[in-house]
Amino acid sequence: MKRSRVTRDRMSASAARSSGGTVGRAFALLATATLLAAGPTGAGAQQGRPDPLAHGDGFLFHQPNATFSLRGGYSRANASSELFTSQQKQLTIGPRGFDRASFGADLSFHATRRIDLGVSFDGTARSRRSEYRDWLDQNDKPIEQTTKLSTLGFSANLKYNLRDRGRAISSLAWIPARYVPYVGIGGGVINYEFTQTGDFIVFPSMQVFPDKLRSANWGAMAQVFSGFAYTLTTRWSLISEARYTASSLELNKDYSDFGRINLSGLAVNVGTSIRF
Repeated sequence: MKRSRVTRDRMSASAARSSGGTVGRAFALLATATLLAAGPTGAGAQQGRPDPLAHGDGFLFHQPNATFSLRGGYSRANASSELFTSQQKQLTIGPRGFDRASFGADLSFHATRRIDLGVSFDGTARSRRSEYRDWLDQNDKPIEQTTKLSTLGFSANLKYNLRDRGRAISSLAWIPARYVPYVGIGGGVINYEFTQTGDFIVFPSMQVFPDKLRSANWGAMAQVFSGFAYTLTTRWSLISEARYTASSLELNKDYSDFGRINLSGLAVNVGTSIRF
């Protein structure tokens, strides 16, 4: 069935501020940190002094004190708030239209034999094109827009390893466990940015205007997670993890009439970690 027409009025749109590539800068910092963590141990090794983190055949000469990890995967959005429901009803955005790519980094310090205390960075990002389901412009062309949703979160967490990370066989040799399952909880702050750029219908006048709409805010979040680390070498491990984030924040600016945005969702990630 042919969709209804509306009149397109090419008036100037109101400008909105943007995040300026926050996610890209965060990824650059994470890559730099990984290179530094994986590189040579520094001046002591260059001057011929023994490296306390050097490893022999299947063991380290020193028990590690911390772990740094990078992970990435898929985040399944809760998408239960009024904003998401309205978008899915009016635009060609499906039930999983707000699922996003996820990425993160963790720095954990070994507090006890099985407990780690650490800090985490988590991010998600999604961009997709859409159009109005029931309306065309006066030229029978789709009325299109691009929707973007991104989040950045910072948290402190406690992780409990369900088995020992490894075992010391002497004062100079430590062997990592083949695999270590773990569970954890955390809490911190999260930032979101929701933007839509393109053409929009103004009801009830049925005029079409180009515009850029935006909402962004900071707030609290909580996390629970579970996963396991599988040892690849004495220093490196493969990690697999499921992490649930709970957060609901106020919408503002162009979307203030929609109340709150539900940022909760389950992320399934894989990645790698290094002991040091």
